[in-house]
Parts: sequence; structure tokens; C-alpha cells
Amino acid sequence: MNTNKIQVGDIIKCEEYCLMLYPTQPPRGREHPAAADYGAGASVAALWSAHLGCSISYVENGSPLFVIEDDGQYFKVLATGDKSGWIIYHAWLKLEICQSLSGRD
Repeated sequence: MNTNKIQVGDIIKCEEYCLMLYPTQPPRGREHPAAADYGAGASVAALWSAHLGCSISYVENGSPLFVIEDDGQYFKVLATGDKSGWIIYHAWLKLEICQSLSGRD
């Protein structure tokens, strides 16, 4: 099911990386980490939280995320543990659609 474009209402996951979860959309035109290797999520989130002056969290690889907003480069998601925020989309993340509640065929 991961061959379709991700839409609002989809449940997605990334098996390979921990995804950074931003409280707001990161500023465009500047590089921000989208993900961290397995086991490095906490340290990357802490480093960038200090650098950007905001609280960045992360979700472990394989964690389900419910897409609630899509602006093309970013997805606003709900994650387990009452987490929510924005993830940065890159094709190399190989985000997989696990289930679609968006009404697509």
C-alpha cells in the first residue's frame, strides 16, 4: 500500500529511521534533520532543541503516525504517547502507508 502519495488521514511509519518531531514547521530554506539513525533520536532531538530554542522530540522507527495536515514538504502528525508535531518529508525516508482513512480507492 506504500506506492500512493501520502494524504491526510493516512497512518504511516518509517522502518529505517527515528523521525524528528518539530512543534512547528521548521523554517524553509534552512537544513534541519528529518531523521536520525536508530538509537540516536534522543541525542539529535536534544542537540537541535538547544540549537533552535524549542522542544524537538522524536518517534522511534516503526512507530505509527496519523497524518492530520499536509503542506507538501511537511506532515503534521499524531504519534503514540500523546505526541504531535511536524515531520519533514524526504523520499529517502521511505515512509510507508500502513492504513488509509482518507477515503482513497
